[in-house]
Amino acid sequence: MADEKSEANAQDGEAVEAKKGGKSRIILGLLAVILVSAAGAGGAIAGTRLMGPPAAAAAAPPPPKEPEQDENAGKVNQVSNFNPIVIDFHDPSGDVHHLKIAVSAELPPEMQEKEFELYSPRGREAAIIYLRQLKWEDAISPKKFGEIRKGLSEVMIKALGKKRVDRIVITDYVAQ
Repeated sequence: MADEKSEANAQDGEAVEAKKGGKSRIILGLLAVILVSAAGAGGAIAGTRLMGPPAAAAAAPPPPKEPEQDENAGKVNQVSNFNPIVIDFHDPSGDVHHLKIAVSAELPPEMQEKEFELYSPRGREAAIIYLRQLKWEDAISPKKFGEIRKGLSEVMIKALGKKRVDRIVITDYVAQ
C-alpha cells in the first residue's frame, strides 16, 4: 500500500508539474505575441517618423509646354483650314507608316479668306516638302514635336507671306 500511495503521490506531482508547465507555456506564448505586436506597431510608427517625409511615388511628367504666345495670341479674326496632309514614311526595317496632319492658318484682319485660298497651295507645298524630310523616328517622337511644329510653322509662313498669316496651328497629328 505504501507503494501505491507513493505511486499516487508521484502521479499527482507529475500532474501538478504538467499543469504548471502548461500554464507557464501559455503565459509565455501570450507574452511573446504581445511583445512582437508591440514591437511591430512601434516600429511602424517610429519608422515612418525616422524616414522623413515620403518621396514622390513617381515623378509626375512635366505639364505639356504651352504654345509660344505672341501679341496676337488672344485675337483670332479668321481661320483658314488646309486639307489634311498624309505623308508616307519607311521605318528602318522597311515597313511603311503614315503621318496625317491637319493645319489651320490664323489670318490677320486685313486678309480675306477668299483671297488667302489663292495662296494656300503654296503653304501646303511647303508643309509637304518639310514633312517629307523628316525621319519616321523623329515624326513620332514626343520630344521632337515642338521642333516640328516650329519648323512647319516657319516654312509655311515664309511660303504664304507674313502679311497673309498671323499664325499656323496644327489641329491634327496622327502617326500610324
